[in-house]
Amino acid sequence: MSGPNYRIVNASGRDMMDRPEEEGGSVLSTAKSYLSLYRNPVVRENISDSHFRIRDLMHHDDHVSLFIVTRPTDKARLRPLIRILLNMIVRLLADRIEFEGGRPKPVYKHKLLMMLDEFPSLGKLEILQESLAFLAGYGIKCYLVCQDINQLKSSRTGYGQDESITSNCHIQNAFPPNWVETAEHLSKLTGQTTIVKEQVTKGDKHTSRTLQEVQRSLLTVDECLRMPRPVKGMKDGRDVIERAGDMIIYVAGFPAVYGHQPLYFKEAIFQKRAEVPALMTSDRLSGEFREASFQMIARMGEIMEADTQALERPLPPVQIT
Repeated sequence: MSGPNYRIVNASGRDMMDRPEEEGGSVLSTAKSYLSLYRNPVVRENISDSHFRIRDLMHHDDHVSLFIVTRPTDKARLRPLIRILLNMIVRLLADRIEFEGGRPKPVYKHKLLMMLDEFPSLGKLEILQESLAFLAGYGIKCYLVCQDINQLKSSRTGYGQDESITSNCHIQNAFPPNWVETAEHLSKLTGQTTIVKEQVTKGDKHTSRTLQEVQRSLLTVDECLRMPRPVKGMKDGRDVIERAGDMIIYVAGFPAVYGHQPLYFKEAIFQKRAEVPALMTSDRLSGEFREASFQMIARMGEIMEADTQALERPLPPVQIT
Protein backbone atom coordinates (compact mmCIF):
# COMPACT_ATOMS: atom_id res chain seq x y z
CA MET A 1 0.00 0.00 0.00
CA SER A 2 1.15 3.52 -0.74
CA GLY A 3 -0.09 7.09 -0.59
CA PRO A 4 -0.73 9.51 2.28
CA ASN A 5 -4.05 7.91 3.24
CA TYR A 6 -2.50 4.48 3.72
CA ARG A 7 0.34 5.90 5.78
CA ILE A 8 -2.17 7.51 8.11
CA VAL A 9 -4.09 4.23 8.38
CA ASN A 10 -0.86 2.38 9.11
CA ALA A 11 0.09 4.91 11.78
CA SER A 12 -3.33 4.62 13.41
CA GLY A 13 -3.11 0.84 13.32
CA ARG A 14 0.33 0.96 14.90
CA ASP A 15 -1.05 3.16 17.68
CA MET A 16 -3.72 0.55 18.39
CA MET A 17 -1.16 -2.25 18.43
CA ASP A 18 1.02 -0.33 20.87
CA ARG A 19 -1.81 0.13 23.36
CA PRO A 20 -1.94 -2.09 26.45
CA GLU A 21 -4.29 -5.04 26.03
CA GLU A 22 -6.80 -3.76 28.60
CA GLU A 23 -6.90 -0.26 27.09
CA GLY A 24 -7.04 -1.59 23.52
CA GLY A 25 -10.06 -3.74 24.34
CA SER A 26 -11.89 -0.77 25.84
CA VAL A 27 -11.11 1.43 22.83
CA LEU A 28 -12.22 -1.28 20.41
CA SER A 29 -15.47 -1.84 22.31
CA THR A 30 -16.25 1.88 22.28
CA ALA A 31 -15.52 2.13 18.55
CA LYS A 32 -17.79 -0.83 17.80
CA SER A 33 -20.65 0.67 19.79
CA TYR A 34 -20.46 3.91 17.78
CA LEU A 35 -20.14 2.13 14.43
CA SER A 36 -22.75 -0.58 15.03
CA LEU A 37 -25.39 1.49 13.23
CA TYR A 38 -23.50 1.23 9.95
CA ARG A 39 -23.45 -2.57 10.06
CA ASN A 40 -27.14 -2.50 9.16
CA PRO A 41 -27.34 -3.35 5.42
CA VAL A 42 -30.14 -0.83 4.78
CA VAL A 43 -28.19 2.01 6.40
CA ARG A 44 -24.97 0.93 4.70
CA GLU A 45 -26.62 0.89 1.27
CA ASN A 46 -28.26 4.30 1.73
CA ILE A 47 -25.11 6.10 2.87
CA SER A 48 -22.88 4.49 0.22
CA ASP A 49 -23.95 7.16 -2.27
CA SER A 50 -25.69 10.53 -2.26
CA HIS A 51 -27.99 12.34 -4.66
CA PHE A 52 -26.80 15.76 -3.58
CA ARG A 53 -24.05 17.68 -1.89
CA ILE A 54 -24.51 19.68 1.28
CA ARG A 55 -23.62 22.87 -0.61
CA ASP A 56 -26.51 22.24 -3.03
CA LEU A 57 -28.93 23.34 -0.29
CA MET A 58 -27.83 26.97 -0.71
CA HIS A 59 -25.61 27.06 -3.81
CA HIS A 60 -27.55 25.08 -6.42
CA ASP A 61 -29.04 26.92 -9.40
CA ASP A 62 -32.56 25.88 -8.33
CA HIS A 63 -34.18 25.86 -4.91
CA VAL A 64 -33.54 22.60 -3.09
CA SER A 65 -35.72 21.01 -0.40
CA LEU A 66 -34.36 18.23 1.80
CA PHE A 67 -36.77 16.10 3.84
CA ILE A 68 -35.43 13.87 6.61
CA VAL A 69 -38.14 11.67 8.10
CA THR A 70 -37.62 8.77 10.49
CA ARG A 71 -40.21 6.40 11.84
CA PRO A 72 -40.80 6.53 15.61
CA THR A 73 -39.47 2.98 15.92
CA ASP A 74 -36.19 4.02 14.25
CA LYS A 75 -35.76 7.34 16.02
CA ALA A 76 -33.32 6.19 18.68
CA ARG A 77 -31.34 3.94 16.33
CA LEU A 78 -30.90 6.56 13.60
CA ARG A 79 -30.25 9.46 15.97
CA PRO A 80 -26.44 9.37 15.48
CA LEU A 81 -26.85 9.53 11.69
CA ILE A 82 -29.21 12.52 11.86
CA ARG A 83 -26.86 14.29 14.27
CA ILE A 84 -23.93 13.81 11.89
CA LEU A 85 -25.96 15.17 8.97
CA LEU A 86 -27.08 18.28 10.89
CA ASN A 87 -23.53 18.84 12.08
CA MET A 88 -22.29 18.72 8.49
CA ILE A 89 -24.99 21.13 7.29
CA VAL A 90 -24.13 23.73 9.93
CA ARG A 91 -20.36 23.46 9.58
CA LEU A 92 -20.19 23.35 5.77
CA LEU A 93 -22.76 26.08 5.04
CA ALA A 94 -21.52 28.55 7.66
CA ASP A 95 -17.84 28.41 6.79
CA ARG A 96 -17.31 31.51 4.64
CA ILE A 97 -18.40 35.13 4.66
CA GLU A 98 -17.38 38.04 2.46
CA PHE A 99 -17.66 41.79 2.91
CA GLU A 100 -18.38 44.57 0.46
CA GLY A 101 -18.31 48.20 1.52
CA GLY A 102 -17.87 47.15 5.14
CA ARG A 103 -21.05 45.06 5.10
CA PRO A 104 -21.55 41.30 4.81
CA LYS A 105 -22.05 40.16 1.23
CA PRO A 106 -24.13 37.05 0.49
CA VAL A 107 -22.01 34.27 -0.98
CA TYR A 108 -24.99 31.93 -1.39
CA LYS A 109 -27.67 31.75 -4.07
CA HIS A 110 -30.58 30.86 -1.79
CA LYS A 111 -31.33 31.27 1.90
CA LEU A 112 -31.93 28.18 4.00
CA LEU A 113 -34.77 27.50 6.44
CA MET A 114 -33.89 24.59 8.71
CA MET A 115 -37.06 23.23 10.33
CA LEU A 116 -36.43 20.74 13.14
CA ASP A 117 -39.56 19.20 14.64
CA GLU A 118 -39.05 17.64 18.08
CA PHE A 119 -35.40 18.68 17.92
CA PRO A 120 -34.70 17.91 21.64
CA SER A 121 -35.23 14.22 20.78
CA LEU A 122 -31.90 14.39 18.90
CA GLY A 123 -30.09 15.01 22.16
CA LYS A 124 -27.84 17.92 22.95
CA LEU A 125 -26.45 19.33 19.69
CA GLU A 126 -23.68 21.58 20.92
CA ILE A 127 -22.96 22.81 17.39
CA LEU A 128 -26.56 24.04 17.08
CA GLN A 129 -26.53 25.87 20.41
CA GLU A 130 -23.21 27.54 19.58
CA SER A 131 -24.17 28.48 16.01
CA LEU A 132 -27.67 29.93 16.49
CA ALA A 133 -26.20 33.33 17.34
CA PHE A 134 -24.46 33.76 13.97
CA LEU A 135 -26.23 31.45 11.51
CA ALA A 136 -28.49 34.30 10.35
CA GLY A 137 -25.41 36.08 9.03
CA TYR A 138 -24.84 33.14 6.69
CA GLY A 139 -28.42 33.12 5.38
CA ILE A 140 -29.62 30.27 7.62
CA LYS A 141 -32.70 30.48 9.83
CA CYS A 142 -33.78 27.77 12.26
CA TYR A 143 -37.38 26.87 13.10
CA LEU A 144 -37.21 24.71 16.22
CA VAL A 145 -40.17 22.85 17.70
CA CYS A 146 -40.31 21.29 21.18
CA GLN A 147 -43.11 20.15 23.49
CA ASP A 148 -42.32 22.18 26.59
CA ILE A 149 -39.54 24.03 28.38
CA ASN A 150 -38.70 20.97 30.50
CA GLN A 151 -37.82 19.00 27.39
CA LEU A 152 -35.40 21.76 26.39
CA LYS A 153 -33.86 22.33 29.83
CA SER A 154 -33.47 18.68 30.79
CA SER A 155 -30.01 18.07 32.22
CA ARG A 156 -30.03 14.46 31.02
CA THR A 157 -31.37 14.66 27.45
CA GLY A 158 -31.61 18.41 26.79
CA TYR A 159 -29.44 21.50 27.02
CA GLY A 160 -29.57 22.06 30.78
CA GLN A 161 -30.81 24.97 32.85
CA ASP A 162 -28.23 27.33 31.33
CA GLU A 163 -29.31 26.65 27.74
CA SER A 164 -28.97 29.49 25.23
CA ILE A 165 -31.43 28.21 22.61
CA THR A 166 -34.36 30.38 23.73
CA SER A 167 -32.22 33.50 24.13
CA ASN A 168 -31.09 33.21 20.50
CA CYS A 169 -34.62 32.80 19.12
CA HIS A 170 -35.92 36.10 17.74
CA ILE A 171 -39.53 34.83 17.60
CA GLN A 172 -41.13 32.37 20.01
CA ASN A 173 -44.60 30.87 19.50
CA ALA A 174 -46.31 29.27 22.49
CA PHE A 175 -49.45 27.14 22.61
CA PRO A 176 -51.47 26.21 25.73
CA PRO A 177 -49.05 24.35 28.02
CA ASN A 178 -49.66 21.33 30.21
CA TRP A 179 -46.74 21.71 32.62
CA VAL A 180 -46.64 24.30 35.38
CA GLU A 181 -42.95 24.97 34.69
CA THR A 182 -43.74 25.90 31.09
CA ALA A 183 -46.63 28.12 32.22
CA GLU A 184 -44.32 29.89 34.69
CA HIS A 185 -41.79 30.48 31.91
CA LEU A 186 -44.45 31.96 29.63
CA SER A 187 -45.85 34.11 32.43
CA LYS A 188 -42.41 35.62 33.12
CA LEU A 189 -41.80 36.06 29.40
CA THR A 190 -45.10 37.95 28.98
CA GLY A 191 -44.14 40.54 31.57
CA GLN A 192 -45.89 42.67 34.17
CA THR A 193 -48.71 45.19 34.07
CA THR A 194 -50.24 47.73 36.45
CA ILE A 195 -53.88 47.58 37.49
CA VAL A 196 -56.01 49.83 39.69
CA LYS A 197 -57.33 48.06 42.77
CA GLU A 198 -60.28 49.49 44.68
CA GLN A 199 -60.43 48.90 48.41
CA VAL A 200 -63.70 49.60 50.25
CA THR A 201 -63.75 50.15 54.01
CA LYS A 202 -67.14 50.28 55.76
CA GLY A 203 -67.66 51.74 59.20
CA ASP A 204 -70.69 52.46 61.36
CA LYS A 205 -71.35 55.83 59.74
CA HIS A 206 -68.90 56.18 56.90
CA THR A 207 -67.74 54.18 53.91
CA SER A 208 -64.40 54.95 52.31
CA ARG A 209 -63.01 53.88 48.97
CA THR A 210 -59.32 53.81 48.18
CA LEU A 211 -57.82 53.37 44.72
CA GLN A 212 -54.37 51.84 44.61
CA GLU A 213 -52.13 50.92 41.70
CA VAL A 214 -50.69 47.43 42.07
CA GLN A 215 -48.52 45.25 39.90
CA ARG A 216 -49.54 41.85 38.57
CA SER A 217 -48.45 39.46 35.85
CA LEU A 218 -49.88 40.29 32.47
CA LEU A 219 -50.60 36.58 32.14
CA THR A 220 -50.62 34.59 35.36
CA VAL A 221 -49.61 30.95 35.56
CA ASP A 222 -53.22 29.91 36.12
CA GLU A 223 -54.45 31.95 33.15
CA CYS A 224 -51.73 30.44 31.00
CA LEU A 225 -52.76 26.90 31.93
CA ARG A 226 -56.41 27.73 31.15
CA MET A 227 -55.79 29.14 27.68
CA PRO A 228 -58.45 27.87 25.25
CA ARG A 229 -57.33 24.82 23.33
CA PRO A 230 -58.44 23.57 19.91
CA VAL A 231 -61.97 22.14 19.86
CA LYS A 232 -62.25 18.81 18.06
CA GLY A 233 -65.23 17.11 16.47
CA MET A 234 -66.09 14.15 14.26
CA LYS A 235 -66.34 14.37 10.48
CA ASP A 236 -66.52 11.40 8.13
CA GLY A 237 -65.59 9.12 11.01
CA ARG A 238 -62.38 10.90 11.99
CA ASP A 239 -61.33 13.58 14.43
CA VAL A 240 -61.09 17.09 12.98
CA ILE A 241 -60.36 20.46 14.56
CA GLU A 242 -63.48 22.60 14.41
CA ARG A 243 -62.17 25.65 16.23
CA ALA A 244 -58.61 26.81 16.69
CA GLY A 245 -57.07 27.36 20.09
CA ASP A 246 -55.21 30.40 21.37
CA MET A 247 -51.51 31.11 21.22
CA ILE A 248 -48.97 33.73 22.25
CA ILE A 249 -46.29 35.19 19.98
CA TYR A 250 -43.16 36.69 21.47
CA VAL A 251 -41.04 38.88 19.20
CA ALA A 252 -37.84 40.31 20.62
CA GLY A 253 -38.25 44.01 21.34
CA PHE A 254 -42.05 44.04 21.06
CA PRO A 255 -44.94 43.35 23.45
CA ALA A 256 -46.36 39.83 23.43
CA VAL A 257 -49.19 39.17 20.96
CA TYR A 258 -52.16 37.06 22.07
CA GLY A 259 -53.99 35.46 19.15
CA HIS A 260 -55.56 32.36 17.64
CA GLN A 261 -53.78 29.44 16.07
CA PRO A 262 -54.03 29.45 12.26
CA LEU A 263 -55.53 26.28 10.78
CA TYR A 264 -53.76 25.36 7.56
CA PHE A 265 -56.79 23.62 6.04
CA LYS A 266 -58.82 26.85 6.31
CA GLU A 267 -56.22 28.85 4.37
CA ALA A 268 -56.28 28.21 0.63
CA ILE A 269 -52.56 28.72 0.10
CA PHE A 270 -51.58 26.36 2.93
CA GLN A 271 -54.16 23.75 1.95
CA LYS A 272 -52.82 23.76 -1.60
CA ARG A 273 -49.31 23.13 -0.34
CA ALA A 274 -50.49 20.34 1.97
CA GLU A 275 -52.06 18.55 -1.00
CA VAL A 276 -48.75 18.29 -2.87
CA PRO A 277 -48.10 14.53 -3.13
CA ALA A 278 -44.95 13.10 -1.61
CA LEU A 279 -42.22 12.24 -4.09
CA MET A 280 -41.49 8.56 -4.56
CA THR A 281 -37.91 9.18 -5.72
CA SER A 282 -35.37 11.93 -5.09
CA ASP A 283 -33.75 14.09 -7.73
CA ARG A 284 -30.08 13.39 -8.33
CA LEU A 285 -28.30 16.73 -8.21
CA SER A 286 -24.70 15.55 -8.06
CA GLY A 287 -23.65 12.59 -10.15
CA GLU A 288 -20.00 13.06 -9.31
CA PHE A 289 -20.46 12.44 -5.59
CA ARG A 290 -18.15 9.44 -5.31
CA GLU A 291 -15.33 11.08 -7.27
CA ALA A 292 -15.66 14.33 -5.33
CA SER A 293 -15.72 12.44 -2.04
CA PHE A 294 -12.59 10.50 -2.90
CA GLN A 295 -10.84 13.72 -3.93
CA MET A 296 -11.82 15.34 -0.64
CA ILE A 297 -10.58 12.33 1.34
CA ALA A 298 -7.30 12.35 -0.57
CA ARG A 299 -6.88 16.06 0.05
CA MET A 300 -7.56 15.62 3.77
CA GLY A 301 -5.01 12.81 3.81
CA GLU A 302 -2.38 15.08 2.24
CA ILE A 303 -3.05 17.76 4.85
CA MET A 304 -2.84 15.29 7.72
CA GLU A 305 0.37 13.80 6.28
CA ALA A 306 1.93 17.26 6.03
CA ASP A 307 0.93 18.00 9.62
CA THR A 308 2.42 14.69 10.76
CA GLN A 309 5.71 15.38 8.97
CA ALA A 310 5.85 18.86 10.48
CA LEU A 311 5.39 17.45 13.96
CA GLU A 312 8.09 14.83 13.42
CA ARG A 313 10.59 17.36 12.03
CA PRO A 314 13.23 18.23 14.66
CA LEU A 315 13.04 21.73 16.04
CA PRO A 316 15.93 24.14 15.39
CA PRO A 317 18.27 24.76 18.30
CA VAL A 318 17.37 27.65 20.56
CA GLN A 319 20.00 29.88 22.07
CA ILE A 320 19.29 31.15 25.54
CA THR A 321 21.02 34.35 26.51
